[in-house]
Amino acid sequence: MKRIAYIIIGLMGMMTVQAQNIKERIQVQTDKDFYLAGEKMGLKLYGTDTEGKALPFSRVAYVELLGDKDNAVRLKVEMNNATGEALMQLPYTLSSGIYDLVVYTRWMRREGEQAFSRQKIGIFNSLRYTQSQDHIDFIEGEAPAPAPLPSSNGILVKTDKTQYGNRESVKLSLGNLPQDAALSVSVVRQDISLGEIASSPAAYESKGLFLPEVEGFIIESKPTGGGSLSVLRPNLTIQGDDIQYYAGQQTSEGSILFYTNTLKGVKEVVAGMEGEGHLELVSPFIATPQAKMQPIKLYRQDEEALTERSLALQANDLFYAKEAPQPTAPEKQFPNLKPKWVYDLDHYKRFSTFEETFIEFMPCVSTIGNKGSRRIVAFDSDIHASGSGNTLVLLDGVAIMNHELLLAYDPQLVKTIEVYVDNFAFGDQLYNGILSIKTPNRKLSGFTLPNYSVVSEFEGTQANTDYPMPSAQADTKAYMPDFRHTLYWNPNVTSQDTELECRTSDMCGTYIVKVEGRTPDGKTIQGYTSFEVK
Repeated sequence: MKRIAYIIIGLMGMMTVQAQNIKERIQVQTDKDFYLAGEKMGLKLYGTDTEGKALPFSRVAYVELLGDKDNAVRLKVEMNNATGEALMQLPYTLSSGIYDLVVYTRWMRREGEQAFSRQKIGIFNSLRYTQSQDHIDFIEGEAPAPAPLPSSNGILVKTDKTQYGNRESVKLSLGNLPQDAALSVSVVRQDISLGEIASSPAAYESKGLFLPEVEGFIIESKPTGGGSLSVLRPNLTIQGDDIQYYAGQQTSEGSILFYTNTLKGVKEVVAGMEGEGHLELVSPFIATPQAKMQPIKLYRQDEEALTERSLALQANDLFYAKEAPQPTAPEKQFPNLKPKWVYDLDHYKRFSTFEETFIEFMPCVSTIGNKGSRRIVAFDSDIHASGSGNTLVLLDGVAIMNHELLLAYDPQLVKTIEVYVDNFAFGDQLYNGILSIKTPNRKLSGFTLPNYSVVSEFEGTQANTDYPMPSAQADTKAYMPDFRHTLYWNPNVTSQDTELECRTSDMCGTYIVKVEGRTPDGKTIQGYTSFEVK
């Protein structure tokens, strides 16, 4: 019997027992620590053990930027070989104040919030900073002189000049890089410094046993609205062209867990089951927000720099239209799976019912049972096999558990039918064949899902984490403004990248070059330098 073994719960149990002594941590680097609402935050994540050594374990990390219960930004980051990167878009609606940047994995939830990474981020809303929901302390008097650059630790950073003009190439040289070091590099204008801020107390306590996400997302759901605690054939499918079927495993507490891959981008997922009730997805985000945001402290002398930065942000938004995110190609769950038969219904006589369609030209598909409880059966007609009635039926990738609903569907709306005739195992769910029915646009045209199938928008890991910045060699049009506050952010620098290049913008001032990283044995390394743009 051919088996699609997607994740066997027994194997997961063995792995969990072996992983009991693993304690995971996430170290975080950002391009800066003070932002305007509307800017982008560059993030670099390192997975380590408690001693700081690289630990390639979890495939997903969760990032929460928390002010209070009304001000939050959340995203999921794919981890590969103990590193990950992300780009967080800060909404224009965020209130001014001090935020907590909290990062963790599902496995770290076992230890409670004291194991989470937490650091302070300042955000200033330049469009409405006089409103009552903003937390700002304006301080009279002279602002203190900028703090000196931190001491370099293991990395030599140089620029080819100490002073540049606008839109001029800056060549960066990195020296004394340890072998196999993972680094991030930022070049940011020095204006507002967050300073030292006291940490917020951890509040979340671990409740339950959390399995590690070593292959991808473990999506949790709760059954609701049904009369029985036991859920029959729970499943999670992704609408689209490919077969993306995940069988749920019910825990002793009653939750349903779906073991998936990293699911990049935003997906329309459908949680389904047989019987009464339905499944509701549970948010994986659990960090505790502050009861009240701490205020950011600004001097009156900061007004000029903040005004310039705010106007620059608005000009960039105006002149450089944001590209709509492109849909990501699905990560194929079964890349080598091919149907035995494919029927393009445009090449056949159209019938008014599916039952007639099957009878007339699809000898490998039939129906069994009486009307009202019929089931569709796919089988291998070449070897005169008969189907058992336990066929997985998909419409545009969505599992249809009640086959009567599909038999009542108009076949005129269908483009193709694919027939898979092997025996398949999805976790502990067994199927004798798969029938995949597809409409022209793969959007369930004219079909109404039953109440037990719940459609949700699932945001997976980021498909594109490239920081928006021009090439150092590219010429920009003279009439187009270039008001970048962050000239360069690269979270993927290695020990082989000793020569880097960026370009200055139209914003003058002092710029800080910050290089941070880690060696495989857990040593933290860093290097700094600065230059002027006049």
